[in-house]
Amino acid sequence: MSLYEEGLKLLEEKFGNGKDNVISLSTIAREPNADGSPQPVVRDVDAYYADGGVF
Repeated sequence: MSLYEEGLKLLEEKFGNGKDNVISLSTIAREPNADGSPQPVVRDVDAYYADGGVF
């Protein structure tokens, strides 16, 4: 088994089989806050891994 195939197998075992995975996605807002500082934004994202991709 190649390293690529082994990696896909590990991803499927950990995240696949219909398992939902909640991750935190953080970005910086385009507009600064009232103080002129960058404003971070964090959201929880629910995704699942199937057929070699995240949906």
